[in-house]
Amino acid sequence: YGAVVELPEDREKNTDWDDELRRHGIEPAKALFREAWSKATVKQPETPEEEKPKARLKKFNAVDLYRANLRSPSWAIDQLIPEGLSVVASPPKVGKSYFVLQAAIAVARGVPFLGQRTTKGPVLLLSLEDTEIRLRKRLVQVIPDLRDIPENLDMMTEFPRLDEDGLSILDDEIKRNGYRLVIIDTWGKTKPVGQTKRGENVYETDVRLVSEVKKIADRYETSIILVHHLKKGGSREPDWLESLSGSMGLSATVDGLLAIERDRKAVLGILKRTGRDLEDDEDIGLKWLQPGWEFNGDAREMMQSAARKEILSSIARAKEPVTPKYVVLDTGGKDSTIRVHLMNMKNAGLVAVTSDGKYYIPQKEEPSDDNAYPVNSLNALNGLNAVNGLNGLNGLNVYGAEGTLNAPVNAINASDTNDSDGSVYGVYGVYDKRTTGNLEPFFPGGLKTGLSIPRGYSVSDLASRAGVSVEAVQEELSRWEECKRVSLDGDKIILLEGDSYPGQDEP
Repeated sequence: YGAVVELPEDREKNTDWDDELRRHGIEPAKALFREAWSKATVKQPETPEEEKPKARLKKFNAVDLYRANLRSPSWAIDQLIPEGLSVVASPPKVGKSYFVLQAAIAVARGVPFLGQRTTKGPVLLLSLEDTEIRLRKRLVQVIPDLRDIPENLDMMTEFPRLDEDGLSILDDEIKRNGYRLVIIDTWGKTKPVGQTKRGENVYETDVRLVSEVKKIADRYETSIILVHHLKKGGSREPDWLESLSGSMGLSATVDGLLAIERDRKAVLGILKRTGRDLEDDEDIGLKWLQPGWEFNGDAREMMQSAARKEILSSIARAKEPVTPKYVVLDTGGKDSTIRVHLMNMKNAGLVAVTSDGKYYIPQKEEPSDDNAYPVNSLNALNGLNAVNGLNGLNGLNVYGAEGTLNAPVNAINASDTNDSDGSVYGVYGVYDKRTTGNLEPFFPGGLKTGLSIPRGYSVSDLASRAGVSVEAVQEELSRWEECKRVSLDGDKIILLEGDSYPGQDEP
C-alpha cells in the first residue's frame, strides 16, 4: 500500500517536493523528506461496497406463520399488566402509589386484583418517592395483618438512574431473583438525564431510553411497570394518551397503559386501559377506600348509576318540577350529559316531564292490599344500586336525600308534608303512615328470604354513605336483627321477609 508523506508546514502555497528541492538544495531537502517519511501513514484501500458484511434479516412465510405453534402473551395481571413494559399514570395525589402497591401484593400472593387473575411470582417494588417510614405506613394501611404480607415482595427506596450502570443493575436484579413483576415508582426518578444525542428530538430520546428498559423485560419474559404522571384533567381528554407528561415516545414504545381518573375528594374512580395484546379495553370502575382501591364493576354502569342518583337527589331537593338547566347548575354536571341522563331516566320511568319541559319524580300508587305499602316508580332505585330497604335505619340518611328516616314512622322524610288523606309525601314517594315495618316500601310484593342487597353492600359501605361510624350502623342493624328482619353474614347484610320492626311493642 502507498504511504502519504506530508510536505513541510512552512512550504509555499501550491508547491510539491520538487519545489522544496530547488528551494533548499539536495541535502537539506533529503533531510526534510526523511523526517516526513518517518511520520508517514499507510493509506488503506476502501473495501468495495459488495464486500461489506450485510445484516442478516429474519424472513418467514405467511403460511408457516399461520401454522406456527407460538407462545401466547403472558400476563402478570390478566388484561391489565402484560409481559413487557407498561405504564400506570394519573394526576398527582390521586392514589397511584397505593394502586401499584396493591398490585404488587396481589401478584406476590397470586390472588386476583380488581377482579382479574394474577400470575404468582416474586415482585420488586422501587418506591423511589418514599422513605422507609412512609412505605411501611402505606403497607400497614393496605395489609393490617403481618401474616398476610407476602415474603416474596422486595422493596427499595433508592435506585440509580437507568443509564448504562442503572440498566445493568436492574438486569442483574431480575436475572438473580427471577422477578415476575418489577414496579418503578416513578419513571421520573429513574429516567436518565442529559442523554439527548446530537440531532435527536425529545420523542426520539424517549423512545431510545424507554426501549432499553423494554429490552430487559422482553429478555427475561417479565413485566415492568413505569409509574408516571398525567397532566391535570388529562385522563378526561378524548385521547388521554396525549396527556402523559413528556413526549408521545413513552406511550408509543410500551406494551400497555393504565390511567387512573378520580377527583381528589371523590370516592369513585375510573381505570382506563389500552395495550398491544389487550382483548378487553373497557374502563373499570374503582372505589377509593381511603386508602387503597376496590373493584367497583363496569365503569360506565357505575358512573351512570352515580349520575342518576345525583340527578334524583337534585330533583327531590327542589320539591317541585325543575328544568334541565336547574339540574345542571345544582349538580355541576355538563349540560349535554345531564340532558341525556334525563331522557334515559324518563324512558326508564324514573322521572316524568311536565308540558313545559320540567322534570319531577312521579308519585304513582299501585293497587295494594290493606297490609301493604303503596309503591311508586322510585322502586326503580333498586336497579341503581341504592341501599335498598335500609333507608329505615334510625337517624341515618343512607341514600343522601334531605332529612332522615326514623323508625317506627316509616319512610317519612323530615321535610315531608301531610296530605288531606293522611298519606305522607316525600322524596321516596307516597306511603301509608301505618307502622308495619320500614323495609317493605323498597321491595314491592314483600321481601324475599335470603335476598341480598345489590352489589353486596356491607356495614362499612353504609357507614361511608351515611357519614356515620361503623358502630352506629351496627347498633341500628342489631335492632333489626333482633326482629329477624336482617341477617349479618360477616360484614355483608341480607334482608329477611317479615313485617316486624324495632320498637313495635312500645306504647
